[in-house]
Amino acid sequence: MLYTTQQIKFTNDVARLIQKAQELKIGLTMGEAYRTTCQQLLYFHGYRVWPEGKNLTLKKDKVRSKTILSRHLQRLAIDFNFFINYRLTYDDPLIKELGAYWESLSEQNRWGGNYESFTDVAHFERLPDTNTNKVVKMLHAESESTRLQIQNSHSASLAA
Repeated sequence: MLYTTQQIKFTNDVARLIQKAQELKIGLTMGEAYRTTCQQLLYFHGYRVWPEGKNLTLKKDKVRSKTILSRHLQRLAIDFNFFINYRLTYDDPLIKELGAYWESLSEQNRWGGNYESFTDVAHFERLPDTNTNKVVKMLHAESESTRLQIQNSHSASLAA
């Protein structure tokens, strides 16, 4: 299946998810959807970019991602904020119902609230089919190249 077809199916399922959230009276606001390789590397290695005058500086921060190969890079993931009775929450049975609904839409859909090694309730993703592995490998190579550029740049700025 073409990579774009995967993204279209994902987007259509996200539309269904938003409709289901409305039925359940869960207010949604967008978190992240697409994420650049550079942003993913910053999240994975625990850095943030901070403005200092006219310059940008890398500063150590908490690790915000457990993988370099996030589905956000492939436009196959989205994060939502949940509001029930106008209060932000990530812990409510209605959210679990929404996660179960997401996974029922396709066997390729995964909800972060059901991850075994950690919990990411806000995260909804679609696993690419096996024909998109070439794209994943390309993204990984690009990620590694960008990681080395960031590391070299950071090392150079520390030496200056």
